[in-house]
Amino acid sequence: MKNVFEKEIVGENVLTESLKIRKKYVFDVEVNDTYDNLTLTMMFFFFAFAGWIIEVFWMYLQQGIIVNRGTLIGPWLPIYGFSCIFILKLFTSDKCKSITRNPLITFLAIMILCSVAEYITSLLLEAFYGLRWWDYSNELFNINGRVCLENSLLFGIGGCICLYCIGPFLNRKLQKIPKRTKILILSFLICIFVMDNMYCMTHPHTGTGITETQMFMKTLKLF
Repeated sequence: MKNVFEKEIVGENVLTESLKIRKKYVFDVEVNDTYDNLTLTMMFFFFAFAGWIIEVFWMYLQQGIIVNRGTLIGPWLPIYGFSCIFILKLFTSDKCKSITRNPLITFLAIMILCSVAEYITSLLLEAFYGLRWWDYSNELFNINGRVCLENSLLFGIGGCICLYCIGPFLNRKLQKIPKRTKILILSFLICIFVMDNMYCMTHPHTGTGITETQMFMKTLKLF
């Protein structure tokens, strides 16, 4: 009886330890991760700027030139900001919290969502300006040159890093900033951002390393 009792205790200890190890390595963003609107808006500008840095650096590695990437004059790429904010809001919602427990499913979901966003953005920009700011026609597994597998995989990886690491880290840091200071900073950034968008609506940001192809359409003649 003593041996049986000892075996049960050992078995329970092994199970407890295995559960602790599993809990240690399971990603879970639902604990204490809530984002208020002011913080999310500040994070939008952070991610938009980070995306711009990545694009400029990538272009330098690819072609050896430093150019101001994107549709705007300022150092920001809105698609990165909006995508990251959308990911944080969606995957920390009650309906999607269970998905974040499985990083693989989360990765696939983010990859698909970001690819759809990139495709739609490419369509809208081309329809409005008659220009294409990127063209993946020479890349493997591309769809009409608007999205490609390589970029989609990178979006999935970057989105997971944003969701599991950068988002919660920034949230904790930004929560320490007084509300009034946040409002002042955002008022300044939003004013510049709006003016940048208004200017570029009639003077699209183009050039070598910025627009891949220039297809002048009727919409461009309106300006």
